Amino acid sequence: MDSKDSLMSLLKTFKKWFRAIFIVCSIAVVGTIIISLMMDNYYKASTTFYAASSDLAKPAPIGGLEIDIEYYGRDEDIDRLLSIANSGEVATRLIDEYKLAEHYEIKNETQKGKYRVLEKFYKLYSAQKNKYDAIEISMEDTDPEQARDIANRARDLVNEIAQRTVKSSQQLQIDKYKKNIDRKTTELDSLTSKIERVKERYEIFDSRNQGEALTQALAEARSPDQIRVIEGKISEFAKGVSKVVVMEQEQREFGLQLSLDKERYKQLLSAKESDFKAVHLIESADIPMVKSRPRRSILVIAAGLVSLFFCLLAAVVVEKVRSINWKAL
Repeated sequence: MDSKDSLMSLLKTFKKWFRAIFIVCSIAVVGTIIISLMMDNYYKASTTFYAASSDLAKPAPIGGLEIDIEYYGRDEDIDRLLSIANSGEVATRLIDEYKLAEHYEIKNETQKGKYRVLEKFYKLYSAQKNKYDAIEISMEDTDPEQARDIANRARDLVNEIAQRTVKSSQQLQIDKYKKNIDRKTTELDSLTSKIERVKERYEIFDSRNQGEALTQALAEARSPDQIRVIEGKISEFAKGVSKVVVMEQEQREFGLQLSLDKERYKQLLSAKESDFKAVHLIESADIPMVKSRPRRSILVIAAGLVSLFFCLLAAVVVEKVRSINWKAL
């Protein structure tokens, strides 16, 4: 019975305040309609792409070995592209290229002005991973064509900066191999000169076959003078041949390693000069045909409901306060 009386009391209160509630809610709804009509229409354009694997930027292994290449990037590749997409460099370049400070009517001559432009930009720009593990870059603007252009340009900048980062790492490797090649070439020239000096000193012209040739010449010698001369040559050959063999083996190993380094150096240069893609485009941004906001109908309905709630609450509170016997307190 108490709950029924309370409900009836509320209904009586609302009926009593109906005119005032209606006027206030009408004002709120009409005001929201007017304000919403004055608000600019924003259009959102989005482009979607997958991260390319960093394996695509690596040169093939020497020797023609087959390797499994991942074409789509792993989590670290996705995170790297997201970091680039949300970097200050991308934001600054987009703001400068599209003169967004003028477009947003913000003076950016001061540090505070530049901050306000960036703040406004990041409210309209987003780069995030969607549920399919693809990266989606979105841009809102009052000009639908500009929204499309900025979204696509942002994707191109992500690709460009990612390529630059990889190429910078490749250049460090190229410089490293170049230094190693120069050093090994100098060492190989020095070793070659040393071998030539040792050969000249011990009269060695063929470390592999000269010993056999001298032995055969000794067997064929007839005069004592010939035998003495050949024995002297054999003695000198025996003193220096072991040194020459060791140095020639070192020379061959040096030459082989130098050849491998030169081949790797050429591959790195070729990889650096190649135009690899850091992103796999799924969908370019198109001109949005429908505005993304404001949702005027939702704003009007929300304003009406909120104003109705507070009006009803105010009516109940006022009636409750009036019902209190203040003199008896």
